[in-house]
Amino acid sequence: GVQVPWPGGIAVYASPQMTGFSLKTILAASATMGRTLSGLNAGAEGRFDWANSVTVQLSHGTLTSSDDLNVFGGLNAAAIETTTGSWEVMQFLTATLVGASTYQLSGLLRGQAGTSGAIAQTLAPGARFVLLDGAVQAAGIGFDQVGLPYNWRYGPSNRGIGDSSYVTQTHAFAGIGLRPYSLVHVRGQ
Repeated sequence: GVQVPWPGGIAVYASPQMTGFSLKTILAASATMGRTLSGLNAGAEGRFDWANSVTVQLSHGTLTSSDDLNVFGGLNAAAIETTTGSWEVMQFLTATLVGASTYQLSGLLRGQAGTSGAIAQTLAPGARFVLLDGAVQAAGIGFDQVGLPYNWRYGPSNRGIGDSSYVTQTHAFAGIGLRPYSLVHVRGQ
């Protein structure tokens, strides 16, 4: 969720135990996030999907349209959770405001950043949506930490890690972002 009011930064610490936490990152800005109001069918990979669109209601932030060159350059990327709990990264050309904090996204580039396997999965209404902009930071884990349950402790960066405002959760990252992309343009003779 979104920290309200935003404390000016969120410090994220991790440890394999309940002691010895090390600082992984400081999140300087609140992420643009929300939930889908419509479902999304499977679509084309490697080209703009004009047949599908998705409606998103944001709990925080705004969305804007862009042109194809900026989208090809990485702008307007978002992660949407599938019904199986995996995430599809997609990009969008057009963000049309259709209601209070509600946008219809179209001109979609599906299965970006190695998530093409998630295109065939149903994206149901109520799916979590996160804009992948500068506010979203990598957790800072190494190959040796993938799959291991770590204790993650986070709270306002202007307070110490022992402050009562800090929350602790145990989570093991799957390292999906560290996987190589699928092969493309394979040719043989």
